[in-house]
Amino acid sequence: MQSILLSNFVTLSLIAGLAVLIFTNKSFDRRTNRYFMLFVVIVLLLDIADMVDYYVSSFATVSMVRYVTTALGYVLRNAALAALISILLRSTRKNRRFIWIPIAVLAVLVCIPHLVFSFDAGNNFKRGPLGILPFIVAACYSIVLIVLTFRSYQRLGRGEMIIMIYIVLLSLFATALEVFSYTKFLLPGAYAVSCALYYIFLYIETYRRDSLTGLLNRRSLYSDVERLLSTGFNVISVDLNGLKDINDSSGHQSGDEALQALANALLKAANDSSRVYRTGGDEFIVISRHETPEAYIAQAQEELRKSGYMASFGFAVYSKGCSFDAVCNQADRMMYKDKFHYHHRVSKCDADTKEFKTL
Repeated sequence: MQSILLSNFVTLSLIAGLAVLIFTNKSFDRRTNRYFMLFVVIVLLLDIADMVDYYVSSFATVSMVRYVTTALGYVLRNAALAALISILLRSTRKNRRFIWIPIAVLAVLVCIPHLVFSFDAGNNFKRGPLGILPFIVAACYSIVLIVLTFRSYQRLGRGEMIIMIYIVLLSLFATALEVFSYTKFLLPGAYAVSCALYYIFLYIETYRRDSLTGLLNRRSLYSDVERLLSTGFNVISVDLNGLKDINDSSGHQSGDEALQALANALLKAANDSSRVYRTGGDEFIVISRHETPEAYIAQAQEELRKSGYMASFGFAVYSKGCSFDAVCNQADRMMYKDKFHYHHRVSKCDADTKEFKTL
């Protein structure tokens, strides 16, 4: 048992360190920290189950402990992938309960004798009729992770997309090595490394993203533009209309919901060559390289209209050698002209007081 503990010393130390980091970090919201802690607990239980299973596999006769540890190994390997999907969907309002349904079904099936696995009198492992089911479930979870990653590209950004693809490939590679080389403890170690990498990456990203909307912030804007100054691109200035009225009449929480609705609309309208930034309270900038600004604005307005809010838009074209700040000012001037027309659209004169009132 001592040699088993020594073989897992690095993995266990990394898991313990991650638990401390997650517990003490206040930069993330509670939901994100909760999902990461769930992932860490699953990996810890998986590593313990694998260590115990490896130890009892040396016994001359099979024991109930080995049935339990083997069943846990199958379930926890897939539960870790389900936890990763929950982390990936952390900022959405999608129902995550369905993610755990295959885990529950698998947990029931592995408890049925001889269906997924069994052992003979000499403690030798035997695969049952549904012996490959846990691997099919893992493959399905991996495919879902990849699909969700690509579908959430605009929300996540290229960096998180690459991290997630790396985690999936590393997990699949570690699983293949465990199966074909009969080497234990590889997948828990791969999961622990993946969790550390993912958590540190997101921690770094907190300095590049707006905490309310999840969009890139002003610091990211100038960092990204620095790399694009030798090319041409469109600068689209966006300002949410009526935010002060929303805050005054319904409270700041309603104002936050309006800002989030605008951010989601801007993201949905963006293609792979566009990036969306929140640069101020109700001010946003979109950098678009290949899409025409008119087409983007029309799509963004259509998406925003579904939520019942309105925004003003303006744009300008940056060419090599121009001043980026001057181009932004030009886009702002066009946006403010649009906002002037907005006020005329939403206000009318009261016949008694002779004052304009917002509808």
